[in-house]
Amino acid sequence: MARVSVRNGLRLGAIVALGFALAVQTAQATPRPRARRVLHLFSGFLSRQDVNRFDCGLNAVGEVCVDPRGSTTVGGGFWPKATPDQYVFNSGLQLAGIVNPGISGFSWAGDTVGAFFFDPKGTTQHGDRLSLMWSSLDPTDNTNWPRDAYVPNDTSLFNPVLIGLKAASQQDSWSRYWDGNPSFNAGRKHPLGVLVNQRGMGWNFPSGNEDIIYYIYTFTNITASQASVYAGRTDADSLTSYGARFQALNEAAFGVQIPDSGYTITNMYAAFSMDADVSDAARENYSTAFLPFAMGTAFKRNWYAPSMLFPASIFSAPFAAAPGIVGVKYLKSPVVNGQEVGLTMFSNTINGGQFDDAQNTVQLWRYLSAKLDPTAGDAPCNNPGVPAQTHVCFVTQSSDDIRFFQSSGPMDLKPGESKTIVVAYIGAAPVNTPAIASRGQALDLKPGFPAQPTALASGADTLRSVDRVFGAISIVGDTGGAFGGGPNGKIDQSEVRTVPRSLLNKGLVGQAVFDARFLLPFPPAAPDFFLVPGDNAVTVVWKQSPTETDTLGDPYYKVAHDSLSVLSDKNYLKRDVEGYRIYRGRTSGDLQLIAQFDYAGTFITDYTAAFDYGNCAPELGVTADCPP
Repeated sequence: MARVSVRNGLRLGAIVALGFALAVQTAQATPRPRARRVLHLFSGFLSRQDVNRFDCGLNAVGEVCVDPRGSTTVGGGFWPKATPDQYVFNSGLQLAGIVNPGISGFSWAGDTVGAFFFDPKGTTQHGDRLSLMWSSLDPTDNTNWPRDAYVPNDTSLFNPVLIGLKAASQQDSWSRYWDGNPSFNAGRKHPLGVLVNQRGMGWNFPSGNEDIIYYIYTFTNITASQASVYAGRTDADSLTSYGARFQALNEAAFGVQIPDSGYTITNMYAAFSMDADVSDAARENYSTAFLPFAMGTAFKRNWYAPSMLFPASIFSAPFAAAPGIVGVKYLKSPVVNGQEVGLTMFSNTINGGQFDDAQNTVQLWRYLSAKLDPTAGDAPCNNPGVPAQTHVCFVTQSSDDIRFFQSSGPMDLKPGESKTIVVAYIGAAPVNTPAIASRGQALDLKPGFPAQPTALASGADTLRSVDRVFGAISIVGDTGGAFGGGPNGKIDQSEVRTVPRSLLNKGLVGQAVFDARFLLPFPPAAPDFFLVPGDNAVTVVWKQSPTETDTLGDPYYKVAHDSLSVLSDKNYLKRDVEGYRIYRGRTSGDLQLIAQFDYAGTFITDYTAAFDYGNCAPELGVTADCPP
């Protein structure tokens, strides 16, 4: 496996002999009142997204940052990694829509139905695995990477140089699941009919990105059995097979005849939902949103947890040694008529509280669409204003075991059609503001209600105390003044000054990585090489890496030299190969470095932990064991 170190704009190329073949690689929470579905433990069902400082448990049925063993008290999202500090109990995707009411003679027509791939109650889970959990860091997984798990040909998401690779990041995880198995119907009339491809990604660089995990959810209407519905896609054969399987299983289970061409799911909403448990006191949590960033957050009411650990490398000034914040930022919402539908609704739900979790998929649809029905038992929103206009429904002002969701819609999903949402999962220390200076058991920093982007542009200081703890400094507007919303009359994320490495600042980093279509520094292109046999010896000869000779240079150079980007790095070079390494091994998982050739005058300063030098961390000023 090729090794790469990014430093001062220079990188190492690698030549790898694999049997003379070249290979370059680019705490406890409050017990829930109801038990979750117990999951079987077997190889490939469980995984972790943990390449950076976020440790997130995964399973193959669509639950993210979950304890994969099915515990009702232990969560699955820990930050910083290698500490016992829990921030997330569970999370994942939720979908709800209406079966096309215009299909004559079809008994499902007009039904409101959904799919809880993540269910905070734990009683109405609908996910069923269609693949194993795959991790690009696992040598066996990497060798046997599924065809459909390669970086897809979608230039709206990925830079062209990434398409067709196994992994787009330092660790890609991939899984495929659906709600199409009638054995997991769990309190609904019948399945919705969707298949989900989930890709997780993570990096240890640049600054701020080491605390972010990215999740891409691509959901497909899988209700058709006709091959022509899926024609033109690289995974058409797989989808056709799943469509036929969906119809066979559900026609037998429900005694219906599903049209071979499938059915459109109308007025559909998609949501990412989280049950965040910050510290071991789950009922002392709040949740709110910062609307210009399309970000939901969760934090502890008193910013006090003596059992938690606060490493100085993260929690030193200007941050407080106090429980951090977990945030989820919407980076992409589904596209309808050429435009993203954006954040439709943010809302808390409370474990058995005033605004309880959705009890079934019909109520889920009402929640995600903000079309609440008091006659059906729905509690009212408490956010001032009209929810459809403010995009906020319920924000609790009494700390509790909170959950939150962020939905997008409405949309129609035709048979064989796919849509995508992308979120950034972020952990950050709190900015040490006066609002949390008295942190202790008695403090109760209420979230208030999220300010609308238009209100933030009004000229008055409408930032909340929690916004400043999250990292907001001031509103600058397009004009660069103290306030002012610019020509659109509202504040967007580019018009908010933030504290470096704060939650909101990391949100900007995540947005920049997404806007660069996930193009970050990666190993140089593989050089052509030749083997010259000799007497008990072999000579390895290679040409320069194409990265050295390509007139366009390193694709990331353009990103690094954008002075307006938070990823700006003027030291990054256009042609940045520092040298070459030769590895030898029988498999890609068992390689030994046997030679290194550096260009004269170059040196390595490792900021990515790619090399283990012992007591060497130059980013912290520790250089005892660092090489020259």
